[in-house]
Amino acid sequence: MTLFIIILIIVSLRSLSNDDYLFYQDEKIGKNGVLTLNFGYETTNFSNTYKQSVKIAKFPIREENTSSSDHAYVQSFLKTDDISQQQFAQRLTASEIQCRNVVQAHNRDYYGLIGFTERALEMYTPKSTFAPSISYLIKNGPSLVTFKDLPAQQYNQQEAIEIQQTCDSDNAIDYLPFALRSAGVASSECIPNSQIPESTSKCTNGDKMKVKLKGYTLGSFEDMSASVVKGLILRFGAVQLDAFIVLGWVYEKWVAAVRDSDEYKYTGLQIPINEDAYYNGSVIFQPSVPNDVMIALIATGAFFAVAFIILAIIFCYCTHCMLCEDCCLCSCPSCRAEKCCPCCFRKKSSYNDTEQFNKNNAISDFPEGGQQMSDVSKPPIYATQPQQPTSYPAISSSNDEEPSQQLSQYPSSYTASVDE
Repeated sequence: MTLFIIILIIVSLRSLSNDDYLFYQDEKIGKNGVLTLNFGYETTNFSNTYKQSVKIAKFPIREENTSSSDHAYVQSFLKTDDISQQQFAQRLTASEIQCRNVVQAHNRDYYGLIGFTERALEMYTPKSTFAPSISYLIKNGPSLVTFKDLPAQQYNQQEAIEIQQTCDSDNAIDYLPFALRSAGVASSECIPNSQIPESTSKCTNGDKMKVKLKGYTLGSFEDMSASVVKGLILRFGAVQLDAFIVLGWVYEKWVAAVRDSDEYKYTGLQIPINEDAYYNGSVIFQPSVPNDVMIALIATGAFFAVAFIILAIIFCYCTHCMLCEDCCLCSCPSCRAEKCCPCCFRKKSSYNDTEQFNKNNAISDFPEGGQQMSDVSKPPIYATQPQQPTSYPAISSSNDEEPSQQLSQYPSSYTASVDE
């Protein structure tokens, strides 16, 4: 029982460490052509040792309604019969074969993997004549590699490595992934693979420079099931396995590009899928994609959060004002005090509150030409310009003379008295 539990733990740890992640080198070439690496990278098997990791699930599937559980997945223009027709699948020319590092890149599948990945990313382009320029990558690779965190016993052995950017350089091919990420890749029509150019600022044939896959690099994986490999195809387009590059599947067979090491070309074949096997290999991918997706998600989330807050404020504001309005319209004394919203429903205490005034309130706040007096606790009295009265009140004297003093105007509720 204990042994069974240990086996389960080992399988689980292997699943977490291998099936879920791609491994890659994250350092970048400086503007002066110097690449600084952590010493842990430099091992006896340099090209297969990686430090950084990224979870595969963070990368989106490129086409909707596709899944690794589908019975078949075949990419446009990358069917079995289409593979050998691609420009980069053709046999290397005699002059390209003379450049030893171009042959090395072909034998390591760098050449084919870059070409098939670029073609998969442009699946809707009917015709593509792109073949990667390894010469361009070598020229844009590092000229000097330095190391940090060197153990004391290694100081005299590997303080720095000078890289000869030539066709016959022994180590320039090891740093192609760094060059791809920093400078992208041009086509072999622009920068021929027959020799390393002095400059890569313009095409040797006069065409406009078109750089592709800038920001991409090589990612490695180990011990992945066939189902996980299918997921890699859906995300990255091309997956290099031990002896071929897979581009899709049809039932129990891979749609594969098989490298011919004698003629330096690729042929399309269907190869049986071993569902019990665990595959090792690599892909060309863009490490920044998960970060871009996360930034987009954060920005989208922030936008909706702000919109929600604004809508919540408006809702609460309007709801509060409606409650205030209901409160101000009710008859209870406590509601008629100071509980109304001054922003959306005016306080009645700031206006006249008599029954007569309320009847006229819908027409005008104040009588024309009038001014509200400061004391609102008494019946409203308005000061107006003197006007000639239409009638005079009765007086006790029998004289018909006009009153010597101007009469004061009182509210209509006051009545004139007559002396008896």
